[in-house]
Order: sequence, then structure tokens, then C-alpha cells
Amino acid sequence: MPKHSKHSAKSPVLRAMSSTLMVMQKTRRGRWTSVVRWQVRDRDACPAGFFCPTATSFAKSCPAGTYQPHSGQDEEADCYPTPAGYYSMEGSENFTGRCAPGHYCPVKSTSPTQVPCPERFYRARYGGESVDGCALCPSGGYCRSGATAPLVCPKGFYCVTGVSEPEPCPLGTYGNSTGLRRI
Repeated sequence: MPKHSKHSAKSPVLRAMSSTLMVMQKTRRGRWTSVVRWQVRDRDACPAGFFCPTATSFAKSCPAGTYQPHSGQDEEADCYPTPAGYYSMEGSENFTGRCAPGHYCPVKSTSPTQVPCPERFYRARYGGESVDGCALCPSGGYCRSGATAPLVCPKGFYCVTGVSEPEPCPLGTYGNSTGLRRI
């Protein structure tokens, strides 16, 4: 911030920028920080992804896990919950994206990796909605938490259906190939 500013470190410097408001304030360590907020100039102009409570001059973001595709909303209840299989970041106009492989996203998810598929299960596709979308790990492979595909059972081990770690071959035996399904 320029030294010739007549504003003190405790009072914010406000600059109107089209439909936004830039708030600049000096931090405890003497650095300047800024926050961009929507400035409400017209009651019906509250932007999509936000809501504008009555008698306030600033829009509030719809919380993460919700979205709002319409402008002019006035309460948090106007923000829609993000459906299962998708996630939404704070202030979203629509779903931010689909749930990542190896994971599932219940209603109101905030991350593409909201809940990992449990050990012994995997999910290869995007958009998992619940744990029911995670498939049981097949024999010949093993699946750790958040797996997108089974890992091939290594030499010297065998993997029955639904395991999270390979089992060593019994003493006195050796499996000379990968992907063994049974002893």
C-alpha cells in the first residue's frame, strides 16, 4: 500500500469496483491484505451463488455443499443442497464437479474426495453417491481405502475376494506368478 495513504492501519480502505467492493486492511505484521465482497447496489441484483439478507448491504456466499443458480435470493435457505455424486465449493452457482473415482459424495458434499471407498472395495468411475457404489475387490487383487482399481496380488502372495492386503503363501510353498486367487 502506498505510504501517502491517509488511512490508518486500523481503518479499512474501501474502493468501489463495478459490482464488487475491495476491502484492504493492514495486518498485525504490517502487510496489506484484501478481501473482495459483492456490493449490493440493487435488491434484485444479489448474484447467483449468494444470498442477500434483508437490511444488509453485502451478499453472503452459499455455504460449501450448496449452490444457488438464481440471482436475487435473500436467505441461506434459498441455497440448494448439492445432490449425491457431486460436490460444491462456497459461493457456487452450480455443482462444482463430480465425485472422484475411489470416493463417494453424499448430499451436501464439499470435496471431490469427500468419503473414500473403504478397504476391500474400489470405485473406478466418477460420481459415486454412496458406499453402495463401491465394488468388492475381486480375487487376484487387493484394495486399500480410496482405491480406484484393485492392485495386483504380488508374487509369493495370494488374494481371495475382498481383501485389503495380500496374504503370504503358506510356509513351504511359493507362488511364482502375480494375481494368485487362492492357495
